[in-house]
Amino acid sequence: MPEEFGNPWMTNLVQPAAPEAVPWWPPAPGWYVLGAVILVGLAWLGWAVFRRWRANAYRREALQLVGTIVETGAAAELPEVLKRTALSAYPRADVASLSGDAWLGVLDGTLGTTDFTRGGGRPLADLGFWPDGLSSLSEGEKQELLGLARRWIKGHRMERR
Repeated sequence: MPEEFGNPWMTNLVQPAAPEAVPWWPPAPGWYVLGAVILVGLAWLGWAVFRRWRANAYRREALQLVGTIVETGAAAELPEVLKRTALSAYPRADVASLSGDAWLGVLDGTLGTTDFTRGGGRPLADLGFWPDGLSSLSEGEKQELLGLARRWIKGHRMERR
């Protein structure tokens, strides 16, 4: 009998079977916790976005009214739209009785600019009293005033109540 190569004790050994692959389902408990945290976070984010959208409804309405003012040319309504917008965002006692330079100062203060008291928003204080309204302004002045009004509506800082 010819000699066999290798260790005779290992001739009857069988290759062990490979273990089964680890299943992807069901996941480990940590994945359930992570999934729950993500769902709660997304629900909170959705609620926060909805609340912000709902809280800014007055801004959307005011911008729509400014668009109507542009179409109709009813300039006397512009100060009223801005005052109503301010009354939606700030306490009535702080803004309802203001007019003239004090009113322009509040608009500047809430936007962080001086465009109302020293810039293109200056005519706003007297606009409601002009018989010709916006037509007494040049086209550039009118566009600057309307643009400034839109910018204030979009960008004023709202006071927390």
